[in-house]
Amino acid sequence: MRARRISCEELARPTTRFLEMPLGHVHGDYTVRSGYTRARQLLEPYCSSTEVEAALASRFAIVNIWHPIGPHPVTCDPLSCCVWSTFSPRDVMTKRLTFPHRIGETYQALPSPDQKWVFFSHMTNEEAILLKTFDSLDDGHTARFSIHSAFKAPEQSAPNAASLPQRESMELRALVFYGEGLGSLASGFVNPSLAGADAPELARKQAELTELELYNLVSAETLPPGDAW
Repeated sequence: MRARRISCEELARPTTRFLEMPLGHVHGDYTVRSGYTRARQLLEPYCSSTEVEAALASRFAIVNIWHPIGPHPVTCDPLSCCVWSTFSPRDVMTKRLTFPHRIGETYQALPSPDQKWVFFSHMTNEEAILLKTFDSLDDGHTARFSIHSAFKAPEQSAPNAASLPQRESMELRALVFYGEGLGSLASGFVNPSLAGADAPELARKQAELTELELYNLVSAETLPPGDAW
């Protein structure tokens, strides 16, 4: 058998794109800063700077749709979410990743006895969970972030655990704008990870850079918790 050298570009583009194992560490997808930077990055290829500033000046949110797609109910590695009112800025550290073209941030959660966690057992492919991972509204009451994680269900410790079907799920992400007159914002928008030849040049460039980020990390740091988001 002849060995073949695999390029970094091939490694960055696996046969099944975006395929990942369930994430078993508690995290939040966006921080109080990266919610804005990500929304701005998504809008810039399709909007003028005036339109972007107007959209981000009003309330907006980022919502994840978590949807089981397998033929069997979810018994392994279900998704669990922390109740918003039971965690605080002191329960998270900011994980900052610096790339040549952008700075990304997520929350890395810390354990606390005050936290309360929920999950939906044996979800089917006819159900979905909506996770609001960022909300710009800061009124002291509205949930702004969601810390969440997969976890090992009790069934996975049973004698027949090896026969349990693996979790099969997909996750989509949507920007939600609450401002007036934004119904036609970013007309023609395409997911930057799926930008084709007909997408704006900036969107195609963002897709290329994002897909190769694994090999272009400049630095990573974890910032300590604070008293405010």
